[in-house]
Amino acid sequence: MATGAMLWSYYSTKKGPGREGEELEPEPVLRVLGVQCANVDATSDAERDANVAAAVAAIKQHPGYDVYVLPEMSSVGYGGDAWLRSVAALAEDAETGPSRRAFGALAKDMKAVIVYGFPRLDDDGSEEQEQERRPTISQTVIGPDGARVATYDKLHLCGFGDCSEGSVFRRGDHLTAFTVRARGHLFRVGLLICCECFLFIHNHTETKTQNCIILLISFARDPRYARSPDTDDLRFPDVWGRLSRDAECDVILHPSCFPNDGSFATWHTFVKTRAVENQCYVLSLSRAHPHFGKSIAVGPAPSTVAASRTLGTDEAVLPLTVSRRELDSVRAEYGFRADRRGDYDYATLPMGGI
Repeated sequence: MATGAMLWSYYSTKKGPGREGEELEPEPVLRVLGVQCANVDATSDAERDANVAAAVAAIKQHPGYDVYVLPEMSSVGYGGDAWLRSVAALAEDAETGPSRRAFGALAKDMKAVIVYGFPRLDDDGSEEQEQERRPTISQTVIGPDGARVATYDKLHLCGFGDCSEGSVFRRGDHLTAFTVRARGHLFRVGLLICCECFLFIHNHTETKTQNCIILLISFARDPRYARSPDTDDLRFPDVWGRLSRDAECDVILHPSCFPNDGSFATWHTFVKTRAVENQCYVLSLSRAHPHFGKSIAVGPAPSTVAASRTLGTDEAVLPLTVSRRELDSVRAEYGFRADRRGDYDYATLPMGGI
């Protein structure tokens, strides 16, 4: 299939009623809970395991949600010279690691989707892995049956402000969107972590679990769209547009660790902009820490921007109710999504003069 072809048609067949005999709620909603948890910048297995145990305990205190989201690198924390020297040794296999086992059991117990962050280095024994012993910054999605349905690896790494991820981590190569069934209704969920770049679809795979359907979209970099390797996903809306337009996402989860550095003041502004321009809900979640925090949840309508909810820097939870009725209403009233085009050619912009 040619690079740039649309591969999201699978989703267009998935709206509609639930399973046979399954009672539909009159108000189709998806209940999401962001858990702004405190964690230490782990330098040992014991500290990592303590972070995971604390996150499990925090989630258990808030039953009744369909999706629970933890911050970027929730298992190991984020930052500091000692952490940078140790974090590669704490990387886990996405299927067999200790975080996977703990959150798999939790998801099954809670009958909910769990999205958690960790450094990933799969133990596949390949020659490529031996040559590149660097982990990815990853977020795994666990379904209500306890099975891993996807792992998203951060596409592009941050190297400005207080971040120097490229010195330790390598980049991912795919975007991830998945469908959650909540009381008979289906909702499409996109997943991003902080930094992305301009990429194009060239392949995809599907897997299914009892309550989740996952579609992974792989990308090939096009040199015409080359940008600085340290670009922030919030500042480059193309990837958000892919998830909104092509995957028809209703909500985009954005686990992050935004340090309170020079770019911190722009974070909430960009989150609100991405929600309104893509007419979807956004939950942008950080860690509880004096230098981080301030997680934010935003709705899809211009009128909801002023009512967006934010947290402080302490441990707290941030609920987000994704309403199908509100999504349909906003998209009907503001029909600009239909005006978007997919054939803009950035390489042939005419250069004129006066």
